[in-house]
Amino acid sequence: MRETTNNPLPAPNVHVDERPRRIERPRHPDPPRTLSQVDAAALSWFFGSGRTAFERSTFGPMLERAELYGHGSWRCSRCRGSGVLQGNGAWCDRCNGTGAIPYQLDPASSERIDQITAHSTGSNHGAGYVPDDTVMARYAVISRRLSLLPRRLALALEAYHGDRGIHCAAHHTWPMVAVYPLTASGQKLARLASEKGVPDHERCRLEIVAQRQQANPPNKPARGALIEAAERQATQLYVAAVDAWNALRAREAAERAEGTPNVKKGATGANAEPELGNPEAT
Repeated sequence: MRETTNNPLPAPNVHVDERPRRIERPRHPDPPRTLSQVDAAALSWFFGSGRTAFERSTFGPMLERAELYGHGSWRCSRCRGSGVLQGNGAWCDRCNGTGAIPYQLDPASSERIDQITAHSTGSNHGAGYVPDDTVMARYAVISRRLSLLPRRLALALEAYHGDRGIHCAAHHTWPMVAVYPLTASGQKLARLASEKGVPDHERCRLEIVAQRQQANPPNKPARGALIEAAERQATQLYVAAVDAWNALRAREAAERAEGTPNVKKGATGANAEPELGNPEAT
């Protein structure tokens, strides 16, 4: 007697596709006006690798200063500050031949740290990467242009083309979400998020993802309207920043064509402005 099974085999000539399905990222229309690919790549470089190379953190020197001024020393009583024992001429094992015993200052004590004088015995240049002059010139050009823009417009370009915009585009939203916190509706949207201790652009991103899963829940009935308003306001702000940036580029091109004293047409060396799209351009 033939046994029966509850899991029959697939019918012949039936293909079963077991490949994982591709998760489509949300599509969102681009702003009405954007920067050229050269300028967009230049700003992404500036807000990422450029700042890392040229804008050093002050936290390291702060720690070095705290370490330096947080210690004092006593004269070694065994070798009387000479570092050598009087009897046999051996190195003093108590102070390791230095003649002083270090100790850590107590901030609660009466001894003032600012009364201790440190004398440098050498030069400390620090370890790191020293960029070449072409990269330095590229950084200077972009930094100068951003300094000529109103601060709010420069912040919009940083949010869209910097790390925040790249993060939003890579995590189920789009770069414009990073500009939301610079708008009034974006601030209201960020306050809706229950997550604490995260940046405002991340809170806005999480609310957008949650809105796709559950549209306008009872505890957040206005979330959809806030997202639409924040998108509209952020787009207006970004487009204004693009127009201001392009106006600067057009003015610089006109000055080069007229042969102004600062940037002469066909100039080389320090008077020539490097192309932003290529870090090695001169």
